[in-house]
Amino acid sequence: MHNGRFTSLAQVVDFYDNGVQANPFLDARLKALDGAPLRLNLTAVQKVQLVAFLKTLTDSAFLTAPKFGNPFVTTIVTPAAAAVSIQANSYHPLTITVAPGAVITFTNLDNSRHSAQFDSPQIMSPPIFSTGSQTVKVPAVAGTYAYHCAVHGLAMQGSVVVR
Repeated sequence: MHNGRFTSLAQVVDFYDNGVQANPFLDARLKALDGAPLRLNLTAVQKVQLVAFLKTLTDSAFLTAPKFGNPFVTTIVTPAAAAVSIQANSYHPLTITVAPGAVITFTNLDNSRHSAQFDSPQIMSPPIFSTGSQTVKVPAVAGTYAYHCAVHGLAMQGSVVVR
C-alpha cells in the first residue's frame, strides 16, 4: 500500500508497475506463484491512462470537510425547511426533525377541515384550513414540539424535533 513517500500518482503507478520489492510482509495479491513480486509491465501509454483514471477518483474535499474529520462523530444535517402533508386524518410524516428557526409547510391534501395546533405557545399555530398550505416557523430553541388537529383533537397528532 502507498505509504506517503511519493508525491504524484505517476510515482505510485511506477512503483506498483516495477518497484515492489520482495519482503516477508508482501501481500499475496502482489506475489507471483514463485513468491517473487508481480510486475505489471505497463506501457508508457497505459501508465498515463491509469494516472488519468485515478485522477477522476481524486477528491480533496475530504481533507477539510468536517464530516470526514472524525469517523466517531455523527453529523446530522437538519433542514431549514420541511413539509408535512395532511391526508386521511393524519400527518405525514408524524415526526420531522428540523433546524432551529426552520419553516414547516403543512399542506392539506384531502379537502377536509384540519389544522396544526401546537401545544407550545412559542409556535404560532396556523388557522383551520380545508385546502392549500399553511406555514409555521419553529423556535430557535432545541426541543420536541407536539401538535394536533384542532378539529380532530388528539386522535390526529404529530411532532417537530428542533435540533
